[in-house]
Amino acid sequence: MSKKIDNHKETFKDKEKLNIHNNYIVGNENILETKEELLYANGFFTKNDANNMYVNFDPLSMTSIELAIKMIYLLAPCLSAVIIQIYQRNEEEMDIIIKKNFRRFREYFDIKNDISGDVMFQMKLMKYILNENIDSNMSVLPKKKIITLLDGLITYRNLLSHQVHKKKDYEVQKKKSKKRSRSDFHKKHKIRNYNVVKKYISNVQYIINVFYKNKKKLNLDFDIGLLNRNYILLRTIKKNLDYLCMMRERRKKLEILIKDEAMVEELAQSTLDYLQKKLKDKKTKKQCARNVVNLITTRMVSDTVFKKHFGNKIDNKSCKKHCREL
Repeated sequence: MSKKIDNHKETFKDKEKLNIHNNYIVGNENILETKEELLYANGFFTKNDANNMYVNFDPLSMTSIELAIKMIYLLAPCLSAVIIQIYQRNEEEMDIIIKKNFRRFREYFDIKNDISGDVMFQMKLMKYILNENIDSNMSVLPKKKIITLLDGLITYRNLLSHQVHKKKDYEVQKKKSKKRSRSDFHKKHKIRNYNVVKKYISNVQYIINVFYKNKKKLNLDFDIGLLNRNYILLRTIKKNLDYLCMMRERRKKLEILIKDEAMVEELAQSTLDYLQKKLKDKKTKKQCARNVVNLITTRMVSDTVFKKHFGNKIDNKSCKKHCREL
């Protein structure tokens, strides 16, 4: 029996495993997703489309719009891999179709070797392949549903690429009044809305999972781990959207509930006391330490702490010099 798409163990080279083991500010068990520790989303290890490892240290530094764009680009390599297989089996027919209907996309990349050049091209071409029954292997798929989902994703991708959310931001903020609920901005803003983005993520996951479940019938011979990895990363984005919503709600409530500077200072002290307690507890000290260093220490304006432990290796002067020279 075939294993489920999220029952996946990512593979790393020995050198990559060593890097993961020696990274003390992100938990080395955080592969593709981040586990809840003391602070939300303390980072995770994964691989890019070129199969090179990278670390996402602070997933919550992104907005819902940025995560929505990330969602689209996690679908792209999956579509690309499937389309390449179809192209190789139907090269002559596909060449005619692409030349006739997708000519403008050919200017940007070599269609025979690289179909990852444009996500809109991939989605529209996949729709065409399904509509016109180009590949007999694709008959096993729920074509109508996939086409409907791709239509929705194409529309949403157009809204994102044309930055329609900024126009909507302005319209919603302009109508602000005492009668308007403070949550209306996200409830009625369907491009930014966390649950709307999560719905589209579920649609992308469905498409990827359909390819995965039918990989043998579709005669796919690329590294199927790509589908597993991106499916799990999409699930991680869903969690991050939940965390973003939690943080936003807490901040908005704090705006209302904190009545003076003294309350701010008391809350800050309570926070530090809590972290200090966790830092002294044998069970939580390691995760507390890496959470604080990764998500708090790195954001400090002063480099006093860095100088104390590392001299001038990581002081403000050397880091700013590096950033200027990038």
